[in-house]
Amino acid sequence: MLGDERGMIYTYLGLIMLPLALLIFFMLVDVERIELVRGQEMTMGDSASLAAASTATPVSTYSYQCTYDGQGNITGVKGVTTSTQAVIEDPVAAESEARQAALLNMGVLTNQENAGMMDMNISPTPGANDDLYFQVIGTDSCIVKIKSRLHTFAANALEKLYGLPGKDKDEGFTSYGQAVITTN
Repeated sequence: MLGDERGMIYTYLGLIMLPLALLIFFMLVDVERIELVRGQEMTMGDSASLAAASTATPVSTYSYQCTYDGQGNITGVKGVTTSTQAVIEDPVAAESEARQAALLNMGVLTNQENAGMMDMNISPTPGANDDLYFQVIGTDSCIVKIKSRLHTFAANALEKLYGLPGKDKDEGFTSYGQAVITTN
């Protein structure tokens, strides 16, 4: 009876399937976390670019026309607005607004960062060398790029088991904001 090995295949299959099931589970958790981070970074980037674009001021260009009396004498000058456009005049103030908006919209990423599950460094100081890149394009547009490093469960386990590199997943999002003036 002790030498009988009938039914051992189920034990072996169980020992093989349990680590595979755990690996698949952790991979699914990682994929969901990556999508969560992408969505939150999209919210951060959009709010940052819109906040920066909102610092634009309207700048009008005028053409001047003389007004004449019945005898041909100039009686006045009338200014007519020919165009109005939004201009981001202070890129530092725009970047400061973008950074504040990004920090206010971190949402669930704050919990993940506090738990050591990701790294993201955004300073409220304009011009800082961190994970938020800001650039004014033209006179009325800006680009905000936000990046982070996500510590993934499955990749971390694979690295420990097999020595595979790359346990951190770089994640990022680029948002484009443009100030537009509309007239009624």
